[in-house]
Amino acid sequence: MSGADLIQTLESLGRTTPVIVLSGWTQDLDRAALPSFVRAVIDKPVKLEAFKAAIDQVLQGDPN
Repeated sequence: MSGADLIQTLESLGRTTPVIVLSGWTQDLDRAALPSFVRAVIDKPVKLEAFKAAIDQVLQGDPN
């Protein structure tokens, strides 16, 4: 199952748990089409500062 498949499955189940997507193929993602529960998209290789900032954003409830 790909990350895109997982996101689609979560959406079809009505899940709203915040998700941070880590991908080596972010250029292939249509970010505007992602469900609102996808709170951040981070390119691999992951930089620790970017990952920490995304986690902080999610924990603070910031939708962007």
